[in-house]
Parts: sequence; structure tokens; C-alpha cells
Amino acid sequence: MLGLRSFCVAALVLVAGPGIAKGVAEYDALRLVGAMREDERMLRSALAEQLRRTGLSQQDMECLDRFEYPEITDIVAGAISAKMTAAEVRDALAYFQGSGGRKFVKRELETAGDVTFTKADQAQLDKFKRRPAGRKLIRDRMLRSPAALAEVMARLDRARRECAFLRQSDLERGIPQESCRARPVASPDNVCLATYTAEGNDKKIQRSSIEVNCRNDGRVLTSRIGLPDPEAPVALRWSNDRELVVLMNGKVKNASPPAGSSIKIRFASRKKSDPAPVECVPQTRGRPTLAETLPPNVTVGGWRAYARPGLCQMTARALKKEVIGADGDMLVQFRRQTPAAPPFATTELALVVQIYQQKEQPLLVGFGQKRLSLIAQPPQQMHMLVGQAAEVLLQGMQSRPIELTVRREGAPSFFIPLRRLDFEFAYATFTECLASLGRT
Repeated sequence: MLGLRSFCVAALVLVAGPGIAKGVAEYDALRLVGAMREDERMLRSALAEQLRRTGLSQQDMECLDRFEYPEITDIVAGAISAKMTAAEVRDALAYFQGSGGRKFVKRELETAGDVTFTKADQAQLDKFKRRPAGRKLIRDRMLRSPAALAEVMARLDRARRECAFLRQSDLERGIPQESCRARPVASPDNVCLATYTAEGNDKKIQRSSIEVNCRNDGRVLTSRIGLPDPEAPVALRWSNDRELVVLMNGKVKNASPPAGSSIKIRFASRKKSDPAPVECVPQTRGRPTLAETLPPNVTVGGWRAYARPGLCQMTARALKKEVIGADGDMLVQFRRQTPAAPPFATTELALVVQIYQQKEQPLLVGFGQKRLSLIAQPPQQMHMLVGQAAEVLLQGMQSRPIELTVRREGAPSFFIPLRRLDFEFAYATFTECLASLGRT
């Protein structure tokens, strides 16, 4: 496959000229960063240096913990583009995306314990080191330059200043310091999601509410009702006729649902046979998901796998300029997270589709003969498919692409293109992450 791709790239360069050639080279540099996981390594080094140089407060530590390595990918890719030829980058890609190169990266990052590095793997590594790409990347360590580290450190300093500004702004505006959200509870027909949320400070919960999102003719209708006792435990139960029952301990007074609500909401006393109270997972204000922090250039045209403790995800992005009819970028992601945490709130494998557009639109996921409708979570126009259906789609991607169709009222539908570029490489890393997640 790699040889065919290299031939196609060369043909494009010859036909399309230097502009296209530069774009291909820049993208290959990004792919090489992903294969080497050099942005992860550089961020680790920068954080260690930041800690050594500066006495970081607990708030600073929490802020930097939210800084994700895709935010520095462009720094490493820029160094590769400046110091390596296109042929050298392709040679390095061939090595690091192969079995021996993957083992070498794991061994360097110390993420796989005792990596089985055979004599054949060592021979392949020694051969690569003797070539120009190997000499630059491994022997000369050209990516580990003081200038690149200084640029990463500057971004970390800027992130800390932004966090400090937000903390002060929140304090002055009276915004709650902490919040939590429970895993959404789906209605029996999987049309509505009910989610418990709470806000407060480090001493007590100040307010809590139930938010309900329901699909209706391709749109998502949202209702929210405040709870009379913010600190009281709450359980949620749906009846077959799509009535949401809010269960609380002791005697309760019924409350009217919010004006314009599309569902029925009823309060009742919780019994022993009822569901257990929801578990509200703490959320740090302003902490984005890794999907949201991905720079657009990181995943253009290809897949990349990411891992954090308790989190595995594989992501691809399609840009607005690549899709006729779209008014924003689109991100597609397979992910699994434990324990469950918003905004996905599931421990099962999930397919997440996020469309950055001006208004909510229905989205249908087609695969083979199946048509699967997803629940959107506004305002990001986010759709999610969970469990066995997501498993089937992921397995099917190995042999053929998923067809994503966005249908719009009064306008032609458009398709989200999902290229298979780098899928096999990212899938191998993703499945390894899933296996480690199952062992924890």
C-alpha cells in the first residue's frame, strides 16, 4: 500500500507543481509526528522543565494537565519540514509505521513495559539509522532542539496565564467554581436523553437541574427544570410513554415542567426498587475534550489515535472546504472512556460525529444496508452511536469506508468524506489502547 501511495504522491507532484508538492510534504510531516509520537514526548519534557524551573501551584498543575499534546504538533512538524527532505520524511514514515518502528517508539516512551525487540527489529533499526532520515531523527536527535523546547514552554506559559485570567474573571462574575454532570439516561425509544447537572463551589452545591434533549423531526428540543433542593440525591427513570420521573428521597411536591417542554416530567418519592441515585462526575470549567483541542491540520485527510489514562480515541477530520454544502468543519471519532464522563457519558465504545455548523441538522449514518439515526447534543451538533452498533461500524471500516450523510430540510444532502489514509496504522494503536483499557 505504501509503495502505491508513494507513486501516487510522486505523480501528483509532477502534474500539479510545487504548490501541491509543498502541501503533501507538510501533511507527511504531520503524519510522521503522529507515527513517532514526538509531540507527546516533547510535551512531557516541557512539563518536566516547567516544574523544575517554577514552583507550580495546584491550580497551575490542573491547568497544565488540561494542555494536550496536539496543541504543539505543528511545532514538531515545522521542524521536520525545515530540516528533512520529502524523500527522507517518506522513508521515516515507512519505518515508524512498520512493526519495528512501532516497537521502537513504545520502547522509547516506556509505555509498553518489556517490549519484545527481536534481532530482526534491531537489524532494521540499525539499517534505518545509517540512512539520512535515521541519522537526523535518531542519531542527531534533531527534533530535540532547545529552540523547539523553548517554543513549547512559551505556549505552556501562555496557557497558565489564560487559566489565571479565567479564574479571576469567574470570581469577579460570581461563576461557580466547580460543576458536575451525571451520565445521561436514555428514554426507552432512545429519542430523549435526561442529564443531571449541578454547580457550586468547594463547600456546597448551589444549584442543580435536569436537562432533557429530544430528537424531533431532525431537530433537538431542549428542556431544563431546576431542582428545589440542590444537594438532595436524585434518580431518573423513564416510563414507556416517554415520561421522565425524577425520584427523590422522602416526600416531594410535584412541579410543573418548564414552559414549552416537549416531554412530561413528574416528581416522585424514591423506593428501594427504583434506580440508584445518579453519580455526578466532577467537571472542571473550561476543560475541553481532546477532540475539541485538535488543531485542524493534525488530522486533515487521515486518522490518528490518541490515548490518555482511561481514554482511547481515534479521530479524523474533514474540512469545510472539502465538502460542498457544508458550512463548518466535521470531526469523526471512535472513542472509549472509563469511567464515563460528559459530554459522551458512556463506558462503551462510541462513534461520535461533530459538525461545526450554524444550525442543527439531522444526521444519518449509513453502513451497508443499515441506516442509524443518532441523538444530537446541542449546541455543538454532536451525534453519538454507542455499543454494538459502534463496534460493527469500526470493524467494517477495515474493509470499506463508512458513509456519513447529512440531510437538511429544503436543501440537498451532503456527504462527509472519510478517507482511509492511515486508518490501519491508527487502528492498530487504537486496539492496543482498548486492550489496555480492558485490563485496568
